[in-house]
Amino acid sequence: MIISSWNVRGVNDPLKQQEVLDFLLRHKLDCGALIETHIKADKMSSVYRKIFAKFSLISNYEFHYGGRIWILWNPVHIHVELLKKGHNSSFALYFILPLENKLEIPFVYAFNRASKRVGCAVHDKDMQEFRDCILSCSLADHPFTGGQFTWHNKQDLTPRWAKLDRLLVNPEWYMQLPTSTVAFLPAGMSDHASILLSITSPIGKQQSFRYLNCWAISPDFHHTGIHHVEFSGITNRVAEAKAKLTDYQLLLQSTPLNTLLLAQEKATLNAYAKLKKAEMRVLAQRAKIQHLQLSDANTRCFYASIVARKSRNTIGVIEDAHGVICKGHTKVSQAFQNFYKNLLGTAENNVKLPSKLFTQHTLTHGSHLENPITSKEIEEALFSIDRNKSPRVDGYTSGFFRDTWAIRSGFSMRCLCKNF
Repeated sequence: MIISSWNVRGVNDPLKQQEVLDFLLRHKLDCGALIETHIKADKMSSVYRKIFAKFSLISNYEFHYGGRIWILWNPVHIHVELLKKGHNSSFALYFILPLENKLEIPFVYAFNRASKRVGCAVHDKDMQEFRDCILSCSLADHPFTGGQFTWHNKQDLTPRWAKLDRLLVNPEWYMQLPTSTVAFLPAGMSDHASILLSITSPIGKQQSFRYLNCWAISPDFHHTGIHHVEFSGITNRVAEAKAKLTDYQLLLQSTPLNTLLLAQEKATLNAYAKLKKAEMRVLAQRAKIQHLQLSDANTRCFYASIVARKSRNTIGVIEDAHGVICKGHTKVSQAFQNFYKNLLGTAENNVKLPSKLFTQHTLTHGSHLENPITSKEIEEALFSIDRNKSPRVDGYTSGFFRDTWAIRSGFSMRCLCKNF
């Protein structure tokens, strides 16, 4: 599904109308919001029938004579329901409900008085209320491609650039739509960039092996090896253990001297503590978030931050060396491979590096490099690596080698020293 929002700064001009229609068709939009149409109410019907007849329309003329916002959508692809409109002309809210899933999206337009926005610099205090609103709603800019600035006054003598257009999402968005992408496209005949939101279904792929640091918590780890079943579904099992512990503690309130209940409560507490410790290791390893000691590890926001971080680090759209926009995991991966093949060359096409890139060293430096690697140096280097670092291609983290060092150090030392 593709959704767009564009401050067109008026579509009374036939050329601007045609550009907007081309934009809708070229990007195969399912839904689009046109901001600041500047079309008067008495002309709305004629413009709509002439240009946008293939699309359904919702507007807000009852709040503003100039039609601040038009919402256009393709009724063949999605179903749209209006849940709420703005109570004045400063903004309007619309919520989108696609057929395959319920999705609520507000389109908001805000404006200042003319004396506040024409040629006046923006001060930090003017933005404080906006920042407070974003913070209280747990909103953040969606990762995007395209230009950093979304507005240009198109003045030769006093040019101004600013980021006035945003696409903000909450933590729930990342959890439900982790593969969504956003692009800010060139403004064209408008002075605002258009926003293009693409929502695709996550591509299923075979899960590769990855060592989890929590496995070492098991007392049988060094004897029986990795047994991931013991910690599978860890979050649900923590919740179940917590509920069971709460039940026993409530029963003890009425029979505090019951030895059987005391034993069961103690055993359940130990099991809960073990599972909770394992869950904290899993979460810290997945997100590589080191603030567990400084923040609440049990809030929904923490879990959402893991998904949000993964989404921010995902490259969903990229332009290759030939200027072609590549979308999707397969095409993006191929674009990266082609880039580095061209950059690094092949075995048959090596690049000779200039000698000035290499620093001259003394004989003393060379003698230090020739010294044999000691076992102590290898152990110190290994244990200096954070156990939550990303794993190797085979799925084993530095935590695995640290957890098994006591039983494999002798063999590992012989192999490493021999190779060095």
